[in-house]
Amino acid sequence: GLEGPLPGRLGIATLTLADAGGVWLEVEQARLLWRPAALLQWELRIAELSAGRLVLHRLPAGESAPPSDESVSLLPDLPTLPLSLRLERLTLPRIELAEAVVGIATLLHAEGRAALDPWGLSLALDLAGERRESALGTRSVISAPLIVIQAELRPGTGRLTAQVTLRGEQGGPLARLVGLPDRALAFDLTLDGPSEHAALTLRGDAGEGIAIDIAGTLRAPDAQRLGARIEGSADVAGLLPPTHAPLAGRLALRVDAGAMP
Repeated sequence: GLEGPLPGRLGIATLTLADAGGVWLEVEQARLLWRPAALLQWELRIAELSAGRLVLHRLPAGESAPPSDESVSLLPDLPTLPLSLRLERLTLPRIELAEAVVGIATLLHAEGRAALDPWGLSLALDLAGERRESALGTRSVISAPLIVIQAELRPGTGRLTAQVTLRGEQGGPLARLVGLPDRALAFDLTLDGPSEHAALTLRGDAGEGIAIDIAGTLRAPDAQRLGARIEGSADVAGLLPPTHAPLAGRLALRVDAGAMP
């Protein structure tokens, strides 16, 4: 059932989404707290978006997209909204992914915040996995970060900053999601500097034969004009069949791409 008082507070005890194959998503104790008065300032301000429990049984049945003749940009465009959007707090203390989603039953929790306005995008996300361990007759819950993002991509303020960390243990959900279940993952991205010339680095590895080390600059004079110039090296031998892996060496990378209308 719905809970209030409306319109500033909305609570839903149970929400399910289904398709022809049955229920694929369940949400319990969902809560939305927003500030209607902020609309007078052309801002959609959400003070809190939370759910006590979110269960993803499987991915929904999708429809194949028709082929497109449009070229695909190497860099994403920030969406343009009629209102500024601000999410002050996202809280998901229990996210359950069924085996059908990532190949192993997984328990996660997430916290974050976000803002999108004419000056750019701000984003913070902390997604962690949980596992239960037993030792000497006691059981404990171990929390391990999977994805940590802190980003201020705001060309309108003249500065770009970001820190992104990915960590995935062997056989864990993140390793399975990227198709490398037998490997541990560790990748770090940093971005910092003026919007015309922000320094960018990406370093990481997934065990022997899979690694990347690149550096360069990102330029974003505004939200519609984006460009990047990067160079470095990558090792992809671990992605090849064993018979071909010895023939692969470290690859040199150089990219100069962008959308500068």
